Amino acid sequence: MKEENSGKIEIDLIPFIAKSIAQNPAARRELDSIYSDETIPIERALSPKLAGYNRYYRECDVLTETYCHKATAFILTALNEQESGKPALAALSQLLQKCWRQFYAYVAASGPAVPFAPFWSKLAKKGRKLTECEIGNLSGLPPGISPRDVTTSDTLNTDFPIFWFLVNLFGKTISVSEQDENFHKHIVFYQEAQERMHRSPARTPALTEPQKKLAAALWGYIKEQVKGIPINLDEYFCTQEYKQKTPVLPFKQEIFGDLPIQAIKHVNISRQELRTTIDLLAASLPAETTLTAELQQTALDYFRQVLLIRACAHYYETLRSFALEQGRLADKASSRPLQVAKLKEQLAQARQKIWELEALPVKANQNSSLEPLLAQKQQALNELQLRLEKSESTSQKEIARLQARLDEEQETNQVLTRLLAAAEEQPSNEEDLSPDLLAKIMLLRVVILGGRTDWQQRLKAKYPNFRLISPETVKFDLAILGAADVIVINRRFLGHSLFYRAVHYAGKYNKEVVYLNNNNEKHLLQALCRKCGAGTGSG
Repeated sequence: MKEENSGKIEIDLIPFIAKSIAQNPAARRELDSIYSDETIPIERALSPKLAGYNRYYRECDVLTETYCHKATAFILTALNEQESGKPALAALSQLLQKCWRQFYAYVAASGPAVPFAPFWSKLAKKGRKLTECEIGNLSGLPPGISPRDVTTSDTLNTDFPIFWFLVNLFGKTISVSEQDENFHKHIVFYQEAQERMHRSPARTPALTEPQKKLAAALWGYIKEQVKGIPINLDEYFCTQEYKQKTPVLPFKQEIFGDLPIQAIKHVNISRQELRTTIDLLAASLPAETTLTAELQQTALDYFRQVLLIRACAHYYETLRSFALEQGRLADKASSRPLQVAKLKEQLAQARQKIWELEALPVKANQNSSLEPLLAQKQQALNELQLRLEKSESTSQKEIARLQARLDEEQETNQVLTRLLAAAEEQPSNEEDLSPDLLAKIMLLRVVILGGRTDWQQRLKAKYPNFRLISPETVKFDLAILGAADVIVINRRFLGHSLFYRAVHYAGKYNKEVVYLNNNNEKHLLQALCRKCGAGTGSG
């Protein structure tokens, strides 16, 4: 989009308008209402600039990012609309009129050149405070200004793109003078934001030769201390380095508070990503830095912190992406009936035209000039009928797929809840198992899924009554589970397919299930005692 005063300034306002709408509670409600309007079919956003938009939206909280995507699709639909009457553009204009009344009224009442300074000075005196959402999403602040003190007079005012867009919408220009510093600050800020938005992020740090040698030495020291680089927290918790230094470490597995450590500690981080963080550490040091024992220990502490922070970041990114995708699928499912309704309306109109042509007198129908028109309309009718049938079929499949996805997620949540509960129930002090208890366990028909191969082989040799299913097994006979007294699932060494098949079968036929997170034989036997009542004499 362009704006003129003595020259031309080109800034893509779409992402900034979308963010302004997403941060305004009233605008979000209006946007939801527009999405539910059956007369305005909103197309999926398609633009070569979407990758830059997405990086810009990623700086916001997840609620704002979700509505940024919705607003972007709506704005692009309105600007590229070919419908007669342009209902989407009219809805966008109405949204701006409702949520930015002063802006809309001022621009509408102004002449071809809209004065900027008088209106903006008047707004600045009122000192409108930014919302909590807007404050939380600020990427930077003018020097010496607290987030609580940010008002419309500041450079980072989120309403400026709306004002500029309204001027463009009315086909007018902004009238400013060269001395108007406030306007030019806004322009500079959004030009810089646009440059950052479309700038590809740096992949690797630039190191000098001494820094490369230092980074390699630090990486080698870390690798030696932990006996190989772990790719997740769970592997690090199993290292001797962690076990020996747990009392003095800044974080321990037991003190994570409300963090979902059972999920986070299994998140994998590539060794290349971990190596890059050590390169960044070396790049931040002076060129003359030499390798010392203190620096080695600092690098090891830094590595631990990076492992935790990146695991949390990856897990958060997964949850955030899942939330955004579910929102997109929900919007897509809700818009499908609108598309079907639109096709039905077009089909009805085409049929009406066909009937009108067929109702013409016979003499007129024999006219050679009408026959091609009739054939053309009939072909259009057939195409619309096919599109309608395809859309209805796609809509039904989409609804069924979303319902299946919802059922799967609910079942997964139930399984994870049981896993966490089972983990909390495990006693902190292990007790020795008596020969009587072992004899009773030997009589149980136990099916074990997952676990390391050597662990399964030891169990098979000691407990011939146990049935063991290797984690490499692709399919197995479910009748094996039907004959079991108890099903043991070692989730640490089991694929998703086998895991869900076993959990689904156990839930359907009310089978006893024991969840195990390690290859400890004693933990297995104690879990069987607790689950099946072997300690109280049941067989």
